[in-house]
Amino acid sequence: MPYADIEKRRKYHREYYYKNKHKLNARTKVLRCKNRDYINTRQRAYWHKNRERILQWRAEYRCLNKIRISGYHKKYRENNQTKIKQFSRNFKLNHPDRVRANSQIQKANRKNAGVLTKHLLQQVYENNIKKYGTLTCVLCNKMIRFGEDSLEHLTPICKGGKNTLENLNISHRKCNLQKGTKTFKEFKNVKS
Repeated sequence: MPYADIEKRRKYHREYYYKNKHKLNARTKVLRCKNRDYINTRQRAYWHKNRERILQWRAEYRCLNKIRISGYHKKYRENNQTKIKQFSRNFKLNHPDRVRANSQIQKANRKNAGVLTKHLLQQVYENNIKKYGTLTCVLCNKMIRFGEDSLEHLTPICKGGKNTLENLNISHRKCNLQKGTKTFKEFKNVKS
């Protein structure tokens, strides 16, 4: 079949879809409800068969569309603040033992990390300024304005990091949140 004919057919199908969008979507919804088990079984089988390929595609997509995805998440959080708070509240009410266990683990990790003293904090700030000349984020290497700084554990406390001079540095709050529970090396590998 010539390429021009294929393009004509695609154009016709596209136009037909946009004209009858609501009717087609309603029909699809009914069919999905009737055949839910069959569809779920096929989707599970497809997932198990192509798991590695799907995960690789997802990772590539996330890398190529970081700004778009972060914009979507930001918009979702703004529009659904009450829903998110309610979900968190319900989780705490429905899973008190998991919440308690998690807080005990965090408490133990903080205790094992050692004491964070005023003197140690002062040394961390002084070392950062000596190294870069001005207060600079260790994660993005950009200057930190007053009030945007946060203490950065290069190896997170949850992964066995300690409150030592070698493990502490300064970063933007935003960068610190982005890094989350990754180690410094893991974060740099994801960024590059």
